Amino acid sequence: MLRRDEGQAARARGEVEPDSGNAREPDGYVKDAVGWLLAYDDRHGGDHVADTAVQIWEAERRRITGEDKQHLAQAAEIGEVAGWLLHDSARFREARVTLTEAHSGPARR
Repeated sequence: MLRRDEGQAARARGEVEPDSGNAREPDGYVKDAVGWLLAYDDRHGGDHVADTAVQIWEAERRRITGEDKQHLAQAAEIGEVAGWLLHDSARFREARVTLTEAHSGPARR
């Protein structure tokens, strides 16, 4: 059994079949985005993908409107990955801020 992050990276690399059916699961976008980030991290390290992860997270936060809890949860998950990648890149202050903001909601910078 693959760990969650390994499974997402394998999915992004095409090593694991995507879920079947025409209806895409609600978190499919997050799995794809996170999978690509983790696959790139596996190959090149967090230093090369952390900024991209932060940009994706910030773009998703800007799209949140009203009480869209599903989108809020998706953006938070991308924020968590961005925080982990920042931490792996030894950007500890940025990682702490990103993880805190990812867990606290859609506050704007």
